[in-house]
Amino acid sequence: MWNSAQGHQHFAIIGGGFIGAETAAALALNGSRVTMLFPAAGIGARTFPADLANFLVKIYREKGVELRPGETVRDVVSADGRLSVLTGSGAVAMEVIFVTHDFKVGDNVEWNSEAGRVRGTIQKIITSQITFKGYAVHASNEEPQYLIKSDKTDHLAMHKGSALKKIARSKRIPIKDVKPKKPTTGTRQ
Repeated sequence: MWNSAQGHQHFAIIGGGFIGAETAAALALNGSRVTMLFPAAGIGARTFPADLANFLVKIYREKGVELRPGETVRDVVSADGRLSVLTGSGAVAMEVIFVTHDFKVGDNVEWNSEAGRVRGTIQKIITSQITFKGYAVHASNEEPQYLIKSDKTDHLAMHKGSALKKIARSKRIPIKDVKPKKPTTGTRQ
């Protein structure tokens, strides 16, 4: 990523959390064109009070970072050596040189598998080549892979960030799947 930054390329940062914000700031300071896309109203809105999140939006825009608050990402597509970010609002796709994701250990994510959409929790971020289930996993600091534990089966899976979508904790268990606890019998003391 940093080698590409020297060429003043266009970067898309998916997520408005701490890691995404820091990455965007570093790239913009190096003269790169940066677009941040995040579903919240402001940078760090899940952590900071609204006034601070809105202040950060103002500062980042002044520093030349294009911000798209309230925007979700539908897909990242690779074709002809270029990456296109397709947004949830149906906005025109952006062609970029590199896409970063704001994932960390403990994040709840979902991805497509042969059996349909799967949900799980990130257990570890892989930043070097390893062997996983008999296959070589190519990963680096610039392009990490994520070890994820499935919510339903507890199986482990390995995926690139472009295959994952961060989900809110409240979306992890549908109401119909929540079973009420059985009342306990006995005497109170």
